[in-house]
Amino acid sequence: MRAAFSLALAFAAVTPASAAVELHVLSAGAVQQPVTQVVSAFEQRTGDRVDLSFNQVGKVRRAFAAGQPADVIILSAPALRSFEQRGAIVRGSAVALGETSVGVGVRRGAPLPDISTPAAFRRTLLAARSITYTDPATGSSGAQVYRMLRQLGLVDALKHKTVLTYSGFGGTQVVNGRADMVIQNISEIKAVPGVTLVGPLPAALQSHNTYVAAVSARAAHPREAQALIDALTRPGERARWRDDGFLPTTY
Repeated sequence: MRAAFSLALAFAAVTPASAAVELHVLSAGAVQQPVTQVVSAFEQRTGDRVDLSFNQVGKVRRAFAAGQPADVIILSAPALRSFEQRGAIVRGSAVALGETSVGVGVRRGAPLPDISTPAAFRRTLLAARSITYTDPATGSSGAQVYRMLRQLGLVDALKHKTVLTYSGFGGTQVVNGRADMVIQNISEIKAVPGVTLVGPLPAALQSHNTYVAAVSARAAHPREAQALIDALTRPGERARWRDDGFLPTTY
């Protein structure tokens, strides 16, 4: 039986391009930069087409739970684990893509604010004309930033100059002049041309997010979905993930 299975896999490996499939990926936006680049190479190598849908974690969770087609699901670790516990992903397929932390970004060319200590960061926030972070109701980093602002006692003080980001990267709000400063996952800050990463939040205020990919239990093409995850996590891609703001981690 094992020999027959191996033979079937070998045959599948030489299947002509006419057998290419379309994969659907529902993903948290924090990994958009590296995932998009890896997927482009994957499509060229395999002939498969990958439909990528990026959004904030809360919105991806709702879409997946509502039955939106997905072969691969990419979420923050706690969100992915909730689906794993419900049997919504293939057992044993979940793999950590990397860990990113929350940082601060400003428009390229602007003076770099002092965020070296909690006290310095607090003064910087109070002096800023306007700030932006992800809607805490739907985004992992947004919820973390909101908790951090509450820890600093600044939620009410900053309310009048906070521009929430409801989709996409908060850095676009900085580039278009709607905000002076973005507080978001470092991977998302680095993804926006025209934005300079000031650095990570002080350790006492810091939060980390691990993003995990898994094969959906309702995947139409589970084997190809696993091949895509393998491509995202192969050793040759580690430098790319690091450049895009992620550190290696486990799930």
